[in-house]
Amino acid sequence: MRYEVLLVCLAVVLVDVMGQEFPKEVTFHREEWWKNLMRGTEEEGKSEQEFRYGGPEGRSCRCRRGRSGLVSCWGLDCREFPKDLTPHDTSLDFGPFNVTRLTRDDLSSLKHVQVLTIRNGPLRDVDVGAFRSMIQLKNLSISFTHVQALHPQAFQGLEKLEEMFLIKNRIRKISKVTESMRAEVLPNLFRLHLGGNDIGRVWPDDFAALKMGSLRDLQLPSSNLSHIHPRAFVPFGKLGRLQLRENVIPSANLLEIVANLPESLYGFDISSIPLNTQEITNILFALSRTNVRELWLSKTTIPTLWKGFLPKWDVLERLELKQVGMLYVEDGALDGTVHLKHLTLSENKLTSIPMGILAPSLTTLDLSRNSGGKRIYSYFHIGELTFRNMSTLESLDLSRNKVLKIEKNAFMGLSSLQRLNLEESELEELSPGVFDPLSALVSLDLSRNHLVKAFPKDSSGISITFPGSLKVLKLSSCGIQSVTEENFSNLKKLTFLDLSHNKLFTLPKTAFRDMENLKVLNLSHNGLIGWHEGLLTTNAQLLYLSLRENHVTTVTREMIQDVSIGVEHLDLQGNPFACTCDLKDFAAWFLGPKSDSVKGKESLICVSPQEWEGVSLLKYAAVSLDICPSSLLQLSSSSISSHFNCFSILFIIILAFHVFPF
Repeated sequence: MRYEVLLVCLAVVLVDVMGQEFPKEVTFHREEWWKNLMRGTEEEGKSEQEFRYGGPEGRSCRCRRGRSGLVSCWGLDCREFPKDLTPHDTSLDFGPFNVTRLTRDDLSSLKHVQVLTIRNGPLRDVDVGAFRSMIQLKNLSISFTHVQALHPQAFQGLEKLEEMFLIKNRIRKISKVTESMRAEVLPNLFRLHLGGNDIGRVWPDDFAALKMGSLRDLQLPSSNLSHIHPRAFVPFGKLGRLQLRENVIPSANLLEIVANLPESLYGFDISSIPLNTQEITNILFALSRTNVRELWLSKTTIPTLWKGFLPKWDVLERLELKQVGMLYVEDGALDGTVHLKHLTLSENKLTSIPMGILAPSLTTLDLSRNSGGKRIYSYFHIGELTFRNMSTLESLDLSRNKVLKIEKNAFMGLSSLQRLNLEESELEELSPGVFDPLSALVSLDLSRNHLVKAFPKDSSGISITFPGSLKVLKLSSCGIQSVTEENFSNLKKLTFLDLSHNKLFTLPKTAFRDMENLKVLNLSHNGLIGWHEGLLTTNAQLLYLSLRENHVTTVTREMIQDVSIGVEHLDLQGNPFACTCDLKDFAAWFLGPKSDSVKGKESLICVSPQEWEGVSLLKYAAVSLDICPSSLLQLSSSSISSHFNCFSILFIIILAFHVFPF
């Protein structure tokens, strides 16, 4: 009886205590912190990477120091180059700007810069020795300026320069700039881009100054070229690639150029040149007698690829026929190209995979953006056993076609396929086991499809599975509402998984159990509220985790443990954090050194309760240890006073038990 009395009294005390609100002293303390925070004058979002130079702040050049050593400077008040770059600033993007002349002193402080871009400004002249201090420069671009000519010694000192871009300037005669690129001045120059200048004609001596040079890549696109001297490219003894695309060169002139191509040339781009089918046939025949093994013929007119269109061409390895209006391919169309490895037929009007293009020698096939073209709405058919003789194919792009459904045996025969792209293909149905034949598959992109049936919410549907060889799996924007352990079973080699922009609200704790090599996991833009069981306990290699734009209101202890193992980049932006004492554990972790992985800390804000709405999570975390009691049994002095009588009675009863035995 005496013990029952004791328990009743204890129960009364505990019930009364648990029913109490936070002590008034604590509530008042929180309100004081709130007032102090609202008075703060700290500037939010101010970038520490921005700086100015060259005069008063209102009239100066703005700069931003980004990642990987890149510094960008711009502004109409930019009348000089920055002088205080560090040795870590290896790339400078300068423009728009307001400099008309480069002098010997302008670039004297840029000794460590390896990549320099000067663009969008009134630059006209470059003095002799202007670049003499830039001994590390490897890539130089002077584009969208008023430059018409360059002094023969303009690039003196640039012995390490490898790439030169003079795009969209006012150059009308090539020899006016090539004199400055002689081998004794630029001994390592291998790429020259002169596109976008109104050149019109190429004369026989335009490239004479580069005769003894190392140039391997020459690009002259969009230069309004209407005539090129047949022997203009003879000086290039090492030239490997020549780009003449987007010009108006007559077919007769092209035939003359082909007849005089350097023997070293292996890549030839004549895309977007107005040629009829017969003219293209003649040029192909002429090219088949050269050493050209890579040909770009995009944006021409080839509605039908018939047998005999391509001549016997033993050395051809790459053929790009993008946007040529192709509707039909005849069987045997590629019979003369027995060594063809790379074929691009994207953005045409094909409605299926023609048997005539399935050359056994192919390693790369691009059929993206077909489906009959923009004006003809037609589904893209992938028949069973289509690829049965394509055992050497390594990359297949079928993205942005209206595929709708893929049968089980569609990929039978693709034993060497490593990359498969089915992005935005209007897929709704994948037959069970459809990917089973792809034993070598490394990368699979199924983004932007409607794959609800492939990931059923219950056991009534048949879940899709993936090859164990996968390293990259993209499933963003697929309408996925649930995933199971079966979906991702045996993916031990997977390093990258994208499940963003789906409709996931919960995740089973075994969803990623087999992914022991997972490094990147993107769960952004779902409806996840978090998890209370270890979800990533087996993913010790995880470096990047994105939970951006979900419904996370609080970060549980289990979530903290999951990301504390080795995650270097944690994205929690865009979540509606509830800044209550339920967030206390996360707040303590958030202020510690392990939270350095959280990117964009300053942008995380409280959404509720009302008194904390809009306040930085960093600020809340700093005060949460003070405003949240360590135990629900913590009492204020007034609370203790209110319970004094009950404790007194309890003490008297216990004392009576010892003094007066019943």
